[in-house]
Amino acid sequence: MLLTRIDGQARAIMKVCLHLGGPLERDGDELVCSWRNARSSLDGGSKLAGPGHPDLPLLHLPIKVIDGVVNYVHKD
Repeated sequence: MLLTRIDGQARAIMKVCLHLGGPLERDGDELVCSWRNARSSLDGGSKLAGPGHPDLPLLHLPIKVIDGVVNYVHKD
């Protein structure tokens, strides 16, 4: 998981490519799948380049920051 701030908001993003399950690595404001050189933007998760479906987003996890601590938000 990648924890980052985007426009001042805490975000948690799974570092796994949803296309083939490969690892994602951060490159500036993008996440890159080294298996197929696909690139997605961190801010909206939209795909920028590479093979695979263009609408396949990054997997953002629901979190909340409470007293400076990142907490996973369980959905009931």
